[in-house]
Amino acid sequence: MKKTIRIIMLCLVALMMISGCSQSSAAEGTTKTQTIEVDTKSEVFNKALANEEGIDLTNRDYGQGLVAANGNPSFEDFDWFEDLIYGGFPEGRYYPKLKYIEGIWKYRIRLIRDSSTDGYMYDEIGIGDLTLDYENVELIINLHPQMARDAFEAWPIEEGEINYEEFRGGFNQNGGLTLLGNNLQVDIEHYYEYEGNEYITGAIYKDGDFLCDIMFLRD
Repeated sequence: MKKTIRIIMLCLVALMMISGCSQSSAAEGTTKTQTIEVDTKSEVFNKALANEEGIDLTNRDYGQGLVAANGNPSFEDFDWFEDLIYGGFPEGRYYPKLKYIEGIWKYRIRLIRDSSTDGYMYDEIGIGDLTLDYENVELIINLHPQMARDAFEAWPIEEGEINYEEFRGGFNQNGGLTLLGNNLQVDIEHYYEYEGNEYITGAIYKDGDFLCDIMFLRD
């Protein structure tokens, strides 16, 4: 039975990439968005400014190259997301300059359908590699999944089992970041630091409809 459920969930992942299905978060109703024209003229992509401006994250050593997350991800690493949904953003946080977003992060993709008859869940964690392309004025995200779970069990994901293409994009008219890839739209909504950890929150859309949450952690 569990093997059958796992096969169903893997098929669901493939379906996410090719279909126009729409899902809703358990904590919020279904939302819609239109694909936003990306603004590639923001000065945050001016490399000269990036070398001189910004709030230093004093607990990180950026002089030694890209910053890495603390070990491999676990589902428990993202318990903070539930607190954020129901309690709001923590006081005392601050928002670093975008230049600090580069590096290795833990990520989680959470797809939930809340139904009493056919409810299901897909939850995925892995490593995300974020880089800034100053020449093409874009943020690039590459995802490397490691583990997934449903409502019944968790299982490891081998490299290449889910072949994500890179997501690329820049600032949108609302001041957030919109990236495209894998026939999906990723909106990066918040990048902030709190008590020594860095957080990114966002959402994934398919054909303008909310599909699932995406979040990153660098602890």
